[in-house]
Amino acid sequence: MSAISIEHLARQIEQLTPAERERLEQVLQEHANKVRNGEPSSMVQAGWAKGLVMSDDFDEPLEDFREYAE
Repeated sequence: MSAISIEHLARQIEQLTPAERERLEQVLQEHANKVRNGEPSSMVQAGWAKGLVMSDDFDEPLEDFREYAE
């Protein structure tokens, strides 16, 4: 993991939408609670981005590779 400056982080946060800021606050609060309670923390939870990262047709063959698949 690379380090970034506080100033850079502040600029990145300023560019977030209100919904993104709210989600960031939730994630940070959850992490802080786990750290305080001595629980292991994982910033990634399985399934949290369902439908956001991959399109519905992700498993469909790509047109660009059709000739190689035949």
